Amino acid sequence: MNQREFSEKLLPMKQLIFRYALGLVGSREEAEDITQDVYAKLWERCEELDMVSNLQGYVLGTTRNLALDRIKRRRRFDQRVEVMRHEERVSRQPDGFDIKELLAQVVATLPDKQQTIFHLRDVEGKEMTDIAATVGVDEPTVRVLLSRARKTIREEMQKIMNYGV
Repeated sequence: MNQREFSEKLLPMKQLIFRYALGLVGSREEAEDITQDVYAKLWERCEELDMVSNLQGYVLGTTRNLALDRIKRRRRFDQRVEVMRHEERVSRQPDGFDIKELLAQVVATLPDKQQTIFHLRDVEGKEMTDIAATVGVDEPTVRVLLSRARKTIREEMQKIMNYGV
């Protein structure tokens, strides 16, 4: 296929290629890039195009393949970015990171009753009625204080682990 035939047969398919690519990748800029890539690839294979019986099918197949390649590259890029973000969060953690020690420090900041209730329930596994009798409050109060203690611990541990990020 010479340049004139290429222009006559393939250039009118530009909107078809673009719309198909846009439907696959969802981005106007990427669809424009894919359209250009399709024409570049077709020009590289212009000698073979004379033997193609269904030229439009061939062009759309080329478009699909290039779009799927681009989608795969985007996914791999997104995965690499996520790994880098995770590694960055991990690298910002202090050396000698000891979760038990940090948890003990956070629990030590709780009010006395919350500390006691948290310890009795989550460390020793005591029942709510037993905890209520030990601490000297009713059972609903034990539930409220335990909930507040857990919430404070969770929030403080998240701050420590993420450095406020």
